[in-house]
Amino acid sequence: MHVVGPMASRFSGAIVRFLPTLRLMAREQCKSEAEADDIVAHALARAIAEVDGFDTDGYVEPWLVSLLEAEIAARSGAILQ
Repeated sequence: MHVVGPMASRFSGAIVRFLPTLRLMAREQCKSEAEADDIVAHALARAIAEVDGFDTDGYVEPWLVSLLEAEIAARSGAILQ
């Protein structure tokens, strides 16, 4: 990841502002707070890894939600299999 300048500030600011919402969304889908925090951490790690591909004209929050939902779905699928 090589994010600098306004994008870095926007990205990190969005994470800080949106983290409680992500945790709440994950908590609604998980059996425990620890599991929810783990899912959020994995989603944010993926966001950091993929930030170079993020459309800077888009909104960070919906993108983070989509990553969180993908992580929840992936774990649900793993549990079902």
